[in-house]
Amino acid sequence: MSSKYHSASHAKYLIQYHIIWCPKFRFSVLTGDIETKLKEILQNICVRYSIKALVKVSESSFTV
Repeated sequence: MSSKYHSASHAKYLIQYHIIWCPKFRFSVLTGDIETKLKEILQNICVRYSIKALVKVSESSFTV
């Protein structure tokens, strides 16, 4: 995986964020239309700010 480092006058940096959705209760919250809309919003943010999403995992990938 190649990383794109940014440069400032006296520094090089790479910023990465790890976003975790933690609902208050252990039941599925992000399902159906809510999951679809949230994915759409996050994709739009990635496009707007030229962000590359490395991994996408939804609640439907897990069973509790």
